[in-house]
Amino acid sequence: KFFFLEKKNSLSNNSHVFICGLPRSGTTILLNYIYKSNLFGSLTYGDMPFILAPNCFKKFNFNKTLDKRQRFHEDDIFIDLYSPEALDETFLKMYKDGNNFNEYRNYINLILKRYEKKRYLSKNNNNFKRLEKIDNLFPESKILICFRDPIQQSYSLWNQNNNFLNLNKQSKFSSRYMRYIGHYEFGINHKAWFIPKIYEFSTDVNYWLEQWILFYDYILEKSKKLKNYRFICYENLSSNDFMYNLNKLLDIQESFDFKFKNSNKDLNLKLDKELKEKSIKIYNKLKSASIGNKN
Repeated sequence: KFFFLEKKNSLSNNSHVFICGLPRSGTTILLNYIYKSNLFGSLTYGDMPFILAPNCFKKFNFNKTLDKRQRFHEDDIFIDLYSPEALDETFLKMYKDGNNFNEYRNYINLILKRYEKKRYLSKNNNNFKRLEKIDNLFPESKILICFRDPIQQSYSLWNQNNNFLNLNKQSKFSSRYMRYIGHYEFGINHKAWFIPKIYEFSTDVNYWLEQWILFYDYILEKSKKLKNYRFICYENLSSNDFMYNLNKLLDIQESFDFKFKNSNKDLNLKLDKELKEKSIKIYNKLKSASIGNKN
């Protein structure tokens, strides 16, 4: 801050974008799409491990020729040093009680200075508990809340958790890395978003369905107090009309190639009937309030 923060050049009123949602809802796909517009500054893998001082170490001569590789999730999303990633949780987890949240504004200004941009792009699923603060702190920004068919998303969450449990057994680094960046979604580090009411064990797909319900029920209630949020339906990402409306919302003028692979599957799962019915009702509410249905 001493060397790089320009307090007179506050970018709080610029049109930033904050992506949030339960994992496996298309948040990373959306992040990569928006970042491709070249209008936004975001933390990237190249900022590791000096996430809290993005300007101090930007001139270090890291290996710029690192080949793209598939990320831990094994979901056909490939990354390199220039790929944006959800890394600002490392900063935000220092303020668990919400104190000094205004420092987040300074942090964003420093990231934008590092990348010479005026608009910030963040994908942080943990921001579901900070939506009101972000909405108030950045009044001209957009909060994009992603969701997906609850059966498909619950299966994907359950499957990804099994993947990380196996990965963590093979690689201690994987669990250390996830803890470092404040991600506790999967594997041995997993922490429930909400206290389970019926299903306590993450090895049961119904656990994830219950978490889906608790999460999006909370989001629907919280959205009543937000001004600048939009719901993003995963199943709509393959629609050209939807992407046109999204570009218009985010003031992205240039169109560019975007290949979205819908990974929904034919599933035959043993699901709690009551939870399944409740999740479908919530899903329909989210769809009715999402881009394309609500402007």
